[in-house]
Amino acid sequence: MFGRRNAVQKITILLVLGTVCTLLFSGCARNQSERITFENGWTWASPYFQNTDFTPLETSKVHNLSKLLPERKGYVWIQNSFTIPQSMQNQTLGLYIGNVEIACSIHINGVEIGNCGRFPPNEYSQGTGASYFHIPQSCLRMAGTNELIIKVWCNGGGNIRGMPFIGLYDDVYITARKFTYTHSTMNLVFSDAIILIGFFYLFLFIRRTTEKEYLYYSLMCFVSSVYLFPFCISELPWLVGVGTLLSFRKLTMGIAAFIDVYLATSFIRVFLKFEDSIYVKVVRIALLVAALINTVTLQDLRTFSLLLPVIFGFAFFQLSFGIWSVIQALLENRKEVILLLIGFAPVIICVFIDLFVHVVFEMTTMPFFTIYGWQASIIAFLLILAERYTQARRQAEFLSEKLEIEVDQRTKALAEANSRLETEHAQNVRDMDLATHVQRSFYPQEVSVKNGWEIAIYFKPLSGVSGDLYDFYVFNDKLSGLGLFDVSGHGIAAGLVTMLAKNIIFNTYRDNLDSQLSDVMIKINDNIIRAKGSIENYLTGAMIRMNDIAGQEGMIELVNAGNPPPLLHRIGTDNAIALAPERSKLQCGMIGIAGLDVHFQTVEFGMNENDSMLFYTDGITEAQNLSGQDYGLHRLKYSFAHAESGSAEKKLASVLRDFMIFVDDAPLKDDITIIVLKRSAKSEKIYKAPVQAEEAHNSGASIDDIEEAEELEELEEVTDDE
Repeated sequence: MFGRRNAVQKITILLVLGTVCTLLFSGCARNQSERITFENGWTWASPYFQNTDFTPLETSKVHNLSKLLPERKGYVWIQNSFTIPQSMQNQTLGLYIGNVEIACSIHINGVEIGNCGRFPPNEYSQGTGASYFHIPQSCLRMAGTNELIIKVWCNGGGNIRGMPFIGLYDDVYITARKFTYTHSTMNLVFSDAIILIGFFYLFLFIRRTTEKEYLYYSLMCFVSSVYLFPFCISELPWLVGVGTLLSFRKLTMGIAAFIDVYLATSFIRVFLKFEDSIYVKVVRIALLVAALINTVTLQDLRTFSLLLPVIFGFAFFQLSFGIWSVIQALLENRKEVILLLIGFAPVIICVFIDLFVHVVFEMTTMPFFTIYGWQASIIAFLLILAERYTQARRQAEFLSEKLEIEVDQRTKALAEANSRLETEHAQNVRDMDLATHVQRSFYPQEVSVKNGWEIAIYFKPLSGVSGDLYDFYVFNDKLSGLGLFDVSGHGIAAGLVTMLAKNIIFNTYRDNLDSQLSDVMIKINDNIIRAKGSIENYLTGAMIRMNDIAGQEGMIELVNAGNPPPLLHRIGTDNAIALAPERSKLQCGMIGIAGLDVHFQTVEFGMNENDSMLFYTDGITEAQNLSGQDYGLHRLKYSFAHAESGSAEKKLASVLRDFMIFVDDAPLKDDITIIVLKRSAKSEKIYKAPVQAEEAHNSGASIDDIEEAEELEELEEVTDDE
């Protein structure tokens, strides 16, 4: 438990540090192209004072122009002059402004070159992205002084975040995109992500309505997404003009914020297992309603900007219920409070960062880190809730296992009373176990692969001995090929044929590395026919071979001899391709039948980095649930295409979870073997022995969980034999 908790802490810290570092580097990077900067020399004027005489303006006040007006509402002109150096003449120039609140228009030598936002009567902000403009050469004086005038509309707020400069247009464009990325695009990406997270946990709550923390967490995700709209509106131009700017800010920065605080407080109390009394519920709802009513009744943007911080006092009192819950949990030594503090650590840290960055050092070009801290906290709680769900699941499995042990003990007691009849059965079991052990020793064990491939295998015989045969061919620590075959029939007879066929297939493959893969399969067919004699069992299967020629890494040859078509998923797509040769009258899907004229076609294709393949026997596609429905190829393709990204093991675990959920408690009717092959950029991978534990069918657990269950199962078998 402590190991998993430390892992959650490390992941949370990495998320916070990664976000902070990304913002710092993105915000501090500068293009080295020559620029005309405006660090000094600003003057200003406003029609509010009924004159147009420009007076000197401190550079720091450019970042908060609304304070120049007594009512914080009206137009402000700021002016500066510049000359164009020889090196920048006759070049395509641009003007970088930074982020402007609320709206502005740009004039050079009396010519308007562009604007951003909207002026009254339909005022609207452009959002948190940066503004930049192309400067026509026709409006510039190459040999003299040029005049820059920026007309800014202020209403409660009005400023320019970032210092304007003139430079080459490419430099201006890149700088603006960097600013927009850190201040707007990142917020949009996260807003979309938490909507999906919200739906996921809402679904979990519907399935388990006793877990109220899932409900509050999902609602927090939805409301937080709405709150982020003002911070990503630059990437959503369709939002500009929806309602009025005042109503938009009331909804997002006011109503959504207060509801989010209410939900966060509820989440804290539920997470710490505190029940609200009637008095607490009434007070908290009253605080929320008071904040909402005061927000809705604000009449204009100026009043909204001035009074919103005051109204947030209601949110502070709301949050005090959550703070008190944390203090009480600490005093009671509740273990949940540590996880809670870890989850909220990013937003708490970022609040202090903003105090120094924006209040102490007045770095107005930097984003508000608290927004990203809240996003990191959302992600942290995603991991924490997932870990708690996993622990609960494992605890249920442990209790189930203990129950099974108790049942086994009682069964043994009854068996001892009828030992005469049980003797023969025990002998049969030992024989089957021996056959199973012998067969398993023939399958590949742990091996190192150094040519950029990952392999994950799930292997579940219907009985102790399997008719499924898999092998992969490694020479000089490099994966050369892979084969998956299915012997007809079940039980010991099919198992003996698999052991016979394995060495034949491997040796034939190894001795014919320079032959076409289709010819190799024909030789395998001939050798198996000679070796098995009159045994009626036959094989179907598929085999691939990697092409390691320089410049063609990742090229694959595939020959399918009647096996279900392997699936190929290319990274970045949402569908899986069934790899099957073109229809032909010469196709034959059986190996080991004497007198049958066989032909095999080769399919060639390439695999790029992070592409993956799925090999399987028909035991998975023909498996049925309790309603008698087949799992089917269509569902398998969908499950593989939408499997969890990452290693081959993770993709396999994701497919298995979907399969286990589908079949539920329905009995399997055939052996099941699934192989995931992934093209990886890493230089070395360790392949581990496949999963075989019985718990896999019932639990839908991860690969690690299933392997642990297998080790426990084998230990119990040794104890019984002793």
